[in-house]
Amino acid sequence: MQGLSNTVFIYHPGTLGDILLSIPTIEMIKSIEKSSVHICCRHYIAKFLKDISVADEISDIDSIFYSPLFTDDYRRLCDFFSRFKRIFLFIKNRQNPILQNLKKISKNIQVIETIPKDNTHVALYRLKQFENVDVINLKKIHIKDDFLIHAKRLCRLPTARFIVIHPGSGSKNKNLPLDDFFTISDYVIDTLKVGVLFITGQDEDKDMIRKIDEYVIKKSGFAQHINNTTLMTVSALISLSSLYIGNDSGISHLAGLLNKSMIVFFKASDPSLWSPLGDDVSVIDKGFNLADIFRLISEKLARNNSKS
Repeated sequence: MQGLSNTVFIYHPGTLGDILLSIPTIEMIKSIEKSSVHICCRHYIAKFLKDISVADEISDIDSIFYSPLFTDDYRRLCDFFSRFKRIFLFIKNRQNPILQNLKKISKNIQVIETIPKDNTHVALYRLKQFENVDVINLKKIHIKDDFLIHAKRLCRLPTARFIVIHPGSGSKNKNLPLDDFFTISDYVIDTLKVGVLFITGQDEDKDMIRKIDEYVIKKSGFAQHINNTTLMTVSALISLSSLYIGNDSGISHLAGLLNKSMIVFFKASDPSLWSPLGDDVSVIDKGFNLADIFRLISEKLARNNSKS
């Protein structure tokens, strides 16, 4: 983990969606500091950030290498952190023990508090702590051709157009009932004659995965389920789709950064703070019926079809 003299160090302990909402701030840091960045976060997220060129160097936040930061042994890391021109900590508050120890190592530290103290959207709240701006200029994630080629081979739907449904999230409290997603899928396949690709991750409920597999069999090839693939493959599949539908989840935030037309269901958190970024994000938080959703899907697909 060798740093460079013109590299900043970014420490971010968040989950996927949390870190994706910090990308506008990270990109601004790179631009203003005119620096490359070393991002320390969860390994699978760090790898993804490097694949999409947000990170230049990465390290695993769960590595034993960083354990001295939580103890009186922090001096062992003095040489490592002295290589960076600046350190940024994306943390919930300033009582974090890592901040207290890093202050004893470096004087050039900036904290980006991740939870708003007002009604500002999370992504803008973080950005404003580094640069005084009023809007986010969203930089769309670019997917390299080899990932798109792999995704096309992976997708076996018989229709050229398809939607992606991600029915999970990090918390069951955030999830729309799975049967509602099946009803939506029935409408898309049976009425609109468009394919449906279900995407799930390794941490999803096993019962959910079983039910999706059973549903896919019933739809005679017009539905497909891809489970536990890489974030780059998921990104490529979403990029190729005509519409994304999901809950408040990290994958929904990923779809937003791909600037994909999308419908996102919010049940537990506040969408004014946590909604995905993007130009065509429809947030459904309460008081809806499935007929309204069907109408919205038809409108979005028709509009997207006219653009293609």
